[in-house]
Amino acid sequence: MSSLILVSTLVLLTIGPIKMPFPFLDDIRKIIPFPLLIGLLYVLSLAKVRVQAKNLANSSVGKTLLLFTLLIIISSTINPPADGFKSLFSYLFGILAFFIGFCLLSAVPNPKKLLAASLIASVIVALFASVYSLLVLIGGIKFINLSHAFIIDKIYQYQLYDYNRGRVYLLSSIDLLVPFAAIAFITAKDKLYRRFFLINLFLNFMGLFLSNYRAKTASGIIGVVSLFFLKRATKKVLLAVIIIPLIISIIVLPTNFLERASLRKPEHRDTISGRIYTSFKAIDIGLQNFMFGIGPGNFINYTSWVWTTNDTRVSISYENPHNAYVLLFAEAGIFSFSLFILFIILMVKKDAHLIAKPENRVIVSAFIISGWLYLVRSAVDWDPTNFTVYFFLIEGLTYAWYKQ
Repeated sequence: MSSLILVSTLVLLTIGPIKMPFPFLDDIRKIIPFPLLIGLLYVLSLAKVRVQAKNLANSSVGKTLLLFTLLIIISSTINPPADGFKSLFSYLFGILAFFIGFCLLSAVPNPKKLLAASLIASVIVALFASVYSLLVLIGGIKFINLSHAFIIDKIYQYQLYDYNRGRVYLLSSIDLLVPFAAIAFITAKDKLYRRFFLINLFLNFMGLFLSNYRAKTASGIIGVVSLFFLKRATKKVLLAVIIIPLIISIIVLPTNFLERASLRKPEHRDTISGRIYTSFKAIDIGLQNFMFGIGPGNFINYTSWVWTTNDTRVSISYENPHNAYVLLFAEAGIFSFSLFILFIILMVKKDAHLIAKPENRVIVSAFIISGWLYLVRSAVDWDPTNFTVYFFLIEGLTYAWYKQ
């Protein structure tokens, strides 16, 4: 039951941006969350899960998350959000995802089966996102317009916006999922499965490199390189899967990639210097609103600055500083920020314990490294989906295994 719920949830998250070609399929997609909710309530009714949930509430991790939740709500109450509580819900859904992951894994006698199921589901998600990205690269505007019949308007607008900037909007955080594909390749014994996972990993990196996303590309490389210590025999193969797509992407990448990596235009919001500039602005906002911040979702109201766009000086608002840590400090204050850092420290302690055991090392490495990748990338990027789905769900799953 737990495996079915988790895999179904990941599938729903994947097809979320997609329009169903027939009305009855779209109706089915809308109905599916209800039986999933019933299944989750069934899992929560199990005596074993109730005991684990009670232990979680009494643990340092549970108390830290509870205090964090209360402070985020207080900050939103003091400073009503400008984004319709979207940012607040991102934080709350993240904590809920941790609880769901923890309960699902606590319900199964053999955690490895559930983790293996979610590993395969993650590989499928990454493959889907990679193939779609490559089709956008090949078909260009024509394919984006064609795909509008199958994806929601918001994603379609993102695709157009990114394509005009020389990027391909990724339907999923492939960089956080490539460790799963690499582990699937390393652990597969059947030659056919190994080839499938290897091709999948190759497509993942092609989609990453050619997407022109700097932070995601870097974290994807770090994620797979981090797995070299598991099995040295696969080191050369994994390196080839990284290097070959990298060479291809260097040949075909648009020149504006180098411009976006520039350190010479601090006033331009899309360069590295522009990101540094807004991060310092966020720190300054946090220092001026030290206790409870300006409220989740209100950063955009404090960032009406002058930027240079195509040699024209315009005044625009910046939704976030592309740094999850300084954004949390600015919007929620020092107490919420400190609790989140404490939560990270507790998770690192848990990961060190899990990875120290040889019998856990292979399969759990994908989850641990994926979580760490989020922490690294969040210093230069910000995506609420990563915060709510990938990071907290993964930490909830691995924390339940740690407690068992």
